[in-house]
Amino acid sequence: MPPLPPRIECPDCRGRGSILLLVRTVPCTKCGGKGVLPSSILDIPVASMELSIRAKNALKLLRAGTLRELVRLTERDLRSQKEMNELAITEVKKALAELGLALRPSEPAKAAQP
Repeated sequence: MPPLPPRIECPDCRGRGSILLLVRTVPCTKCGGKGVLPSSILDIPVASMELSIRAKNALKLLRAGTLRELVRLTERDLRSQKEMNELAITEVKKALAELGLALRPSEPAKAAQP
């Protein structure tokens, strides 16, 4: 087994997992309320991405909670979710491209052989 990467304390919440906002405490969005940053970019929660509510809800229904789970999906998988429209698909692809990631390529249709 490879060694585990070192834990990196979240700079926003300083390892507490939450941030005090004047009157109430809210979960830290950078670390997902855990107090440490993910050891890989693929462990970042989809909820922390700058996406529309429609796109986030559709990805929840597709059970894509992290970027690792999202990049395993194809564009066809996204289209299978009725809440995911063209604008939301474009939005997801753009957000992934900004991180240097992309959806899994669709398998080409197999040609029928005579």
